[in-house]
Amino acid sequence: HDWGFILLGLGAAWNVANISKGSSVVIFDFGTVGLSVTQGGRLRGTARIIGVDTNAEKYDKAKKFGVTEFVNPKDHDKPVQEGWGVVVLVNVPNKDDAFKTHPINLFNKRTLKGIFFGNYKSRSGIPAVVEKYMKGELELEKVFMESRDQQGVRTHA
Repeated sequence: HDWGFILLGLGAAWNVANISKGSSVVIFDFGTVGLSVTQGGRLRGTARIIGVDTNAEKYDKAKKFGVTEFVNPKDHDKPVQEGWGVVVLVNVPNKDDAFKTHPINLFNKRTLKGIFFGNYKSRSGIPAVVEKYMKGELELEKVFMESRDQQGVRTHA
């Protein structure tokens, strides 16, 4: 259900990457998880939220959630994932999938983290998310509608 994906995105932003005010965030997806990461970054006061997608039409929708810049990797010769910082993997791979990286990447100021259920403890972490929603700080309905529109499901406002 979408609630799990929202907690995954918010948890990736707050509990794992620990996004801080003035930082930059790069998001490679604009589904429920990516839009939730965007909201988490916006609420933490990030300076830049950069969206990466090969479909430029997604930029206008992503801007509504706080994406400040958009990069189409097809417009660049150099890989957009080169750099440093914290990488949070939020996708659930198939059992036969493999993740490969060169060991030198671990010495170049890079951090790789995984996440499960947003790394929330249900009794202590979830009430804080609900409180932010009740205060109107999280726009969950907007995320639900936007992600369903992207999946081709008809929605009504």
